[in-house]
Amino acid sequence: MNRDEALDDVTAMVAGLLPGIPATAVRTVADRAGAGAICNVRAHLRRHPDALTSGDGRIPAGVMRLAVALRELGAAQVVVPACADCGQHRPLDYRRPDQARICTRCSEKRRVKLCSRCGELGRLQVRLAEGGLCSHCYRTDPARRERCADCGKAKHVATRRPDGTVLCSECYQPPQHTCGTCRKVGPAKAFNEAGALCKSCYQRAPRACGGCGQQRQIVIRARDGRPDLCASCYNGPIRTCSSCGKDRPCRGLRTGRYLCLSCAPRSQDTCALCHRMAGVKTRWPLGPVCQPCYSRTKRHPGECPLCTAVRPLIGLDTKDRRICGPCAGTDKHYSCATCGNSGDNRRKNQCHRCAMPDELRAAFGQTACETFLAPLVDALQQVGNPPAVMNWLHRENSGAALLRELLASGYPLTHELLDTFPNRVSALYLRNLLVQSEILPTRDERMAQAEAWMNRVLEAVPDRHRLILQPYATWVVLRRVRQRARDGRLTASGASHARTQINCARNFLAWVDSLNLQLRTVTQTEVDWWIADGATSRLRLRDFLRWTSRTRLSQDLFVPGWPDSEPVNFLDQDEHIAQLTRCVNDAGLPADVRAAGALVLLYGVRVTRISQLKAEHIRQTSDGSSIELGASPVLMPPAVEQLVTTQAEAARRYQATQPGSTAERWLFPSPLPGRPASAHRLSMRLVEHGIEVRSARNTALSSLADDLPAPVIADLLGLHINTAERWSKLAKRDWTGYLEARATELR
Repeated sequence: MNRDEALDDVTAMVAGLLPGIPATAVRTVADRAGAGAICNVRAHLRRHPDALTSGDGRIPAGVMRLAVALRELGAAQVVVPACADCGQHRPLDYRRPDQARICTRCSEKRRVKLCSRCGELGRLQVRLAEGGLCSHCYRTDPARRERCADCGKAKHVATRRPDGTVLCSECYQPPQHTCGTCRKVGPAKAFNEAGALCKSCYQRAPRACGGCGQQRQIVIRARDGRPDLCASCYNGPIRTCSSCGKDRPCRGLRTGRYLCLSCAPRSQDTCALCHRMAGVKTRWPLGPVCQPCYSRTKRHPGECPLCTAVRPLIGLDTKDRRICGPCAGTDKHYSCATCGNSGDNRRKNQCHRCAMPDELRAAFGQTACETFLAPLVDALQQVGNPPAVMNWLHRENSGAALLRELLASGYPLTHELLDTFPNRVSALYLRNLLVQSEILPTRDERMAQAEAWMNRVLEAVPDRHRLILQPYATWVVLRRVRQRARDGRLTASGASHARTQINCARNFLAWVDSLNLQLRTVTQTEVDWWIADGATSRLRLRDFLRWTSRTRLSQDLFVPGWPDSEPVNFLDQDEHIAQLTRCVNDAGLPADVRAAGALVLLYGVRVTRISQLKAEHIRQTSDGSSIELGASPVLMPPAVEQLVTTQAEAARRYQATQPGSTAERWLFPSPLPGRPASAHRLSMRLVEHGIEVRSARNTALSSLADDLPAPVIADLLGLHINTAERWSKLAKRDWTGYLEARATELR
């Protein structure tokens, strides 16, 4: 039977087994995988019809390649055999004595045995009558040495003459030929129709590389689903790195110690750009370059002064100006074959943005990217920093990895499904990403987290306590939280206050149990005792006991309210001015700290309000820029206007690198897509740079209350009128007390 008939039989058998895959695709895959052994593949499939679905590793190499190719084609029924020893899915290039396929790592473990001569544990090079010999004993074996006919020394045999005499490697001279290309006389590397070819002139016929797509010499032929690769695209076989322990392309086939490209030691030299001694990433025309300078130069191409093209400047001209690769005499232009732009490419001959569609389809699947994940794919492709998206797609424990797990599980993407990962940051990021892409509906996360927390608390308490806590949590505390969420007034402190109320009630009931009492028998004495024996947060029990009294679950018990207190933390005038001047003039401070600090020090704005500011809250008027902190806009001084404008521009650039919708342009954005910065985190950043928020705010409000009436302060800063009046009284704006005291004194 010829090859075409065998290929037809294999195609028919596989197409019958996998009805969902077109026969033309099956034939193409079988032709490539079978290579020159398609007849063996046909014979094995006839003897074992379930060879592609059973996962049995005792199959020929052609069937193995066929299974891998069909699996990549989308055939879920096909089972690619794993290593019979370790169970890992790796290239299975070796067999056990029972013909089961094993990986290279397990094969090397099997070959490690005791040498019969030196007694050391190692890989056996040869087996003799006395036993196996390791490579060292085999090389130094006197039986392998014979006396050379020319030099007379006992050495390893390199060749034998027709008369039986031997020559060592030093005395042996290979046949000399005249190269048909360069006409030099020397050993021949190969022969063609023109005659002999020396090593310098010999070149394999170039073919299309499966990695970069260019016509180049192929160093690794297609095998096991891997395409032909040129020297630039082939980085070594997939092995477990002996340094980092990850399965990556590794070098070290002859040493036996595999190292990936990240762990392999690099030659040390002085970088031509940063002038530091470091590992050499590459050698450009301008000299050796380290890894950071290599990445920085490729990511920031410049205009070449000679050809005016925008490319990475990797060479120097006679005037020591940075020039591009082609002008420096090299072909390293780093241009994308798709869009033509030069810069940092994701893969050979393709930039990150052009490679992103293929990467997204490979990460999430062709069908998902074209259906319900299409809005997310479109948002990711519009991101201003494509390398960040690539890192997110391939980073372990990222939102992309979690999304792949959820897609593989088959469950629909819902908020409830993501709620099953409550403590994973990747799930929180993925949720915001899906909401911004309008794949998931918008919901109040503070409300959802409060409900989930209360459910966990109620499940953990005893049944007798749950009978009391559940009505209180559901109809009192959670009802208020839901009302504030509907009105858009639920803040982080409001949700925290609700949790504190539930915790106080839970701890109080546990304390009552420890005294062998019941709630209905608790007296005012026990309540006062419990409150006095703990922190002031126990005063939050007041709401719970008022509810139990109304519902007749306890006696009429009293808990004092939260004590009113006057602000005591202030800055003196010099310190206040010094901190405000530092925010305006110190360029070493981060932009967000300078802008937020200036708003707190100048206007006394709450950090919770600052974190909710958007770009549209900044308005340009004929008198200058103003910012909306309350009902009426506040005119900003030029120095503060410059700080806020700089922060708005930085926020715009930062949000441009985030996937998802940027309709809400927050002035202080969060790393989570579409979310503002946390007020707590913004406060901590101010404190880290020496700005005490409470003291700064109290001093600013006191100064404003000393100059402006309370209604004006309430209108400009968004304060309640009662709060503004309290600050006015504290600043002694009300002269009634003074006049009364003065009149009494005069009488």
